[in-house]
Amino acid sequence: MKRAALSLTALFVTALLAGSAPATGAASSPSVSNAVVIIRGKLGTLAGGHPTLSTSREQYKLSGQSAYLYKTLQDKRLLNQELQLVGTVEPDGGFQVRQIFAIHAGKRYRIEYYCPVCNITYVQPGHCVCCGRETQLKEVPVDSNP
Repeated sequence: MKRAALSLTALFVTALLAGSAPATGAASSPSVSNAVVIIRGKLGTLAGGHPTLSTSREQYKLSGQSAYLYKTLQDKRLLNQELQLVGTVEPDGGFQVRQIFAIHAGKRYRIEYYCPVCNITYVQPGHCVCCGRETQLKEVPVDSNP
């Protein structure tokens, strides 16, 4: 009886995960919906400095789910870099970003900002609140699979 309950629970969890699995921009273009999707492409900007992501099929105007994500997308040190973005496609065709990863040699890296003088890590670019120096871009490996 205990095994049957565990099997049903595993089946239920698998069905839930399969139903909510994100699509990737590499395989197809995400459609407009509230579904969370993953897209990969190169970070660019429109006139006026608005961040964009260019995939092999489309160019998305980017917005951030929070202010720190949007500030990270505006960091000029990330321009022309391959990124993996997790988020939702908006009705106007834009993309609202929930998570950002840098991609190098097919591997994902979390983007952080760091002050080596004060040993403080930040989630967005800017100046250290302690010493006032510009923070350094730091990319930390996430895992071995993209």
